[in-house]
Amino acid sequence: MTIPKEFVEFSGSFYQGGLEEAASFDAWIKSRINRMPANKRAKVKSYLQDLTNGKDNQDELQRAWASGTPAYGPAAKDLRKFLIGVLSLFPE
Repeated sequence: MTIPKEFVEFSGSFYQGGLEEAASFDAWIKSRINRMPANKRAKVKSYLQDLTNGKDNQDELQRAWASGTPAYGPAAKDLRKFLIGVLSLFPE
């Protein structure tokens, strides 16, 4: 699966120290979501839906998350759960 550039930008927006600047973990993730224009947000949400549907293996999940060279990332075994949590914070 091709990783959309919008997702690369999104994963890359998770910088070291960002969590400490936010009121909570969810608030930090929402701040990363809300900084995107609506059209990019829709593409990232759609990609996350496809990515977390259970068809992609752990290596694909890691490749996708690492595509933006984020400074934050959960342990490999927790990545699908993390991405599902991120997806749940996207507006309807």
